[in-house]
Amino acid sequence: MSARPGFYQQELNKTVWEVPERYQNLTPVGSGAYGSVW
Repeated sequence: MSARPGFYQQELNKTVWEVPERYQNLTPVGSGAYGSVW
């Protein structure tokens, strides 16, 4: 599976996210019942 143009894929905690290219070097802050925080 490939990302849409202008996006890239990043895996965090066994979940693959499609992230806009303007956001680079994301660092996980935490996760909870409602999702993950970067």
